[in-house]
Amino acid sequence: MSINTESLQNADLQVVTQQIQQKEVTSRIAEVTLKDLKENGSANDTVWEGCGKMFLATDITKYEENISEDQKTLDEQVKALKIKQNYLKTSVEKTAASMKQILTGKA
Repeated sequence: MSINTESLQNADLQVVTQQIQQKEVTSRIAEVTLKDLKENGSANDTVWEGCGKMFLATDITKYEENISEDQKTLDEQVKALKIKQNYLKTSVEKTAASMKQILTGKA
């Protein structure tokens, strides 16, 4: 039973690690997009923002604000996921230590 628990914890840890990596990539894309917009765009430009299968004409300043908000949300999510990752790592280590202690018969 505890072997299954350890396997599940390892699987959860891998999922959290992948989520962190995906969110960090998305955050980096948002960062590069903002940089590019600030370097190449002017205040009165219009950009096309994807919305499902459509594109909406959006003022560049509003688009930059939306990207900044999304980036803040991503940063908060990464922070929460790193806390979860730390908790799972600790749990896996404690479970492994407990199993080793049980198998070696040391109290």
